[in-house]
Amino acid sequence: AEEVNHMLEQAEKYKKQDKKNAEILDWRNSLENKAWNMKSEIESGRAAQFISEEDKAKINQLAGQAINWLDSHDKLEISLADLKEKMGNLESVYNPIITAAYKNIGHESVPNSDEAHEGKEH
Repeated sequence: AEEVNHMLEQAEKYKKQDKKNAEILDWRNSLENKAWNMKSEIESGRAAQFISEEDKAKINQLAGQAINWLDSHDKLEISLADLKEKMGNLESVYNPIITAAYKNIGHESVPNSDEAHEGKEH
């Protein structure tokens, strides 16, 4: 009975760790996708012409730093808090710039990354 309890405790421990790892991987993928989508959007998106070269450089640098940071760490050695902080940093710079750019082309809302690339020829 003691061995069974120990096995159940271990199973629960691993289940929690698996859930944590899955959440870290989800955030990691989201951050990487966000960074690449930002780079693409400012270069060839519908609002690219309304973004200053200075803002494009700022976004490119920030997105590049995020991608390099992800590439320099093993998948699960990054904390969830660090991933959320990096995402917040990207969004705090990118969102106001892209929102202003889309207002310049008459759109009231900024498309999500999927909508921004629909109908584009590659």
